[in-house]
Amino acid sequence: MDASTVKYKYSDKAGINIGILAGYHFNDHWSMHTGVLFTKKNYTVAGEDFQVPKNSWLANYKLAMVDGYCNMWEVPLFVRYQFNASNKRSFFLSSGISSYFMTRENYNYAYYLNGQLVTRNNNYPTGNTHLFSILRLSAGWKKSIGKSTSILIEPYAALPLGGVGFGNIRLSSYGLNFSLQIRQPSKKK
Repeated sequence: MDASTVKYKYSDKAGINIGILAGYHFNDHWSMHTGVLFTKKNYTVAGEDFQVPKNSWLANYKLAMVDGYCNMWEVPLFVRYQFNASNKRSFFLSSGISSYFMTRENYNYAYYLNGQLVTRNNNYPTGNTHLFSILRLSAGWKKSIGKSTSILIEPYAALPLGGVGFGNIRLSSYGLNFSLQIRQPSKKK
């Protein structure tokens, strides 16, 4: 589940995150993780908070509101610290950065034309790339359900380090991840 907001003023219906992560555990407490997630983010923003590119047809109009969604691949890179690592239940903190690789942006524009409010939809198959543009913070709970298998529940925040997409939007996301973790058994000495 992924809820997005722009400048903490606007929100829309929840989007999704789904993917796979791999990690390396340095010891019982510290680990590093990366992977790939498919993400769909829905958002709404007032016209003044949507930066219209100068060469766009929109540059000729006064925007009132924009709502839309973007589909993208997210590649996170983060470190995790796990408390009470030897217990069947433990807590953890994670921090890192993510890159976005957008595949589609779709916007409904509400703008003024001859004093009348009109709407228009535009769909952009895109290749916008935003490297290391998102700060990811999370905390979570982990419960072992087998020798090498655990379930994780992880609330998170994804905070912008810059604007993303066609409108250079400062998009923040908050959500709750549910994960199944499978660890390779430790080598016996």
